Amino acid sequence: MEECSIFTRKRKLADSTNDLTTKDLSDALSIKYTKDSERVRSQITKSVADASPLRLKRIKESIPTPTTAQIKKYGSEEALALFLDLELSKEKYEKLRTSLMRHGADVLPGYKHITQAKINSRPLRTEFTEVSAKANLQDLMDHTAKRLLESLPENEVEILPEKLTLISKWGCDGSSGQSVYKQRISSNDATISDGNMFMASVVPLRLKSDVSLHWKNPRPSSVHYCRPIMFQFAKESAELIRTTVKDIEEQISKIKLTRVQIGEGKYIECSYEFHLTMVDGKVVNELTGTTSTLSCPICKRVRRTSVI
Repeated sequence: MEECSIFTRKRKLADSTNDLTTKDLSDALSIKYTKDSERVRSQITKSVADASPLRLKRIKESIPTPTTAQIKKYGSEEALALFLDLELSKEKYEKLRTSLMRHGADVLPGYKHITQAKINSRPLRTEFTEVSAKANLQDLMDHTAKRLLESLPENEVEILPEKLTLISKWGCDGSSGQSVYKQRISSNDATISDGNMFMASVVPLRLKSDVSLHWKNPRPSSVHYCRPIMFQFAKESAELIRTTVKDIEEQISKIKLTRVQIGEGKYIECSYEFHLTMVDGKVVNELTGTTSTLSCPICKRVRRTSVI
């Protein structure tokens, strides 16, 4: 019998038990357990055979049954975060989604939901040209504050005060030696080329009230939370630095607090605080009017070099 397949064993057992009642089989199993010194199993077999329907139901409920964990589907925002963290292309994302679906895990939304999530993550007013892109600082910060508040856990949102301050750092810098593509640019200005890039950006650091801190940037030196204010294909120059900083400082002077709705009937007033700290030596010297690299841009003292 042990050497037979499971189907053969079932057939032989069915043939040999046709003339036996359920009580006979139960008694035979109980006797066999007793002979094999399996007294607990023998007692359980007897109790099940003599149990009432109600007791059988309770016994069944006490038996643990394997349960399949419910698969939680990605939301559009979670899917976009995964898309960006893994640096996926549209083709790779759709291949990943199709592969998961073939294995019975329909957890990722379609790519159109990724596209919509990207649109929702952009500020309202943005300007584009063939060589530049620019966001309105007020809209950019309002959008940032709203997204940060929406990312907080529900239990923390419930205890938020009515007034918060978002502290951010900002600055500008240029880069040259970028890859040059066969991109036709109508401007005849020699300084405008996709081999050069000048950018101004802002990074949120902390969201706080007068008495407590509610959000802190876990990686303030990373590009993860960096928000571009503007960028253009242009070579970094003294004039471009001054013009860009002046324009952003004017926007900062006119910026207003925003009122964000969180949940049902809860509003948060968020004000903004900016610090110009994302600068290198060239930008600092230009903004402070320091002409010599040996001069301190703060106290203007000239560093003396000793001759040995």
